Amino acid sequence: MTERSQKLLDEILALSDDERTLILDSLMEREALRHAGFASAEVADSWDPEIAKRLEEIDSGKVKAIPAEEFWQMMQAKNAKNEV
Repeated sequence: MTERSQKLLDEILALSDDERTLILDSLMEREALRHAGFASAEVADSWDPEIAKRLEEIDSGKVKAIPAEEFWQMMQAKNAKNEV
């Protein structure tokens, strides 16, 4: 660990439990976003309205969710049909 990193860690550990939890949550969220393929938290945040809209459509019954396995079977069938 670099000297700078150690100093930062020491400062974080000196914070209150609530402050450390907020920092940890933020770091974990950013890491999860990065692994999910989002370039940044801002890009991920831009999806929030679309996600809310889609959840509302499911909750209201306007659209019906299907199991992921069923979706992938449909996609495989569609791809097989297009390959011929």
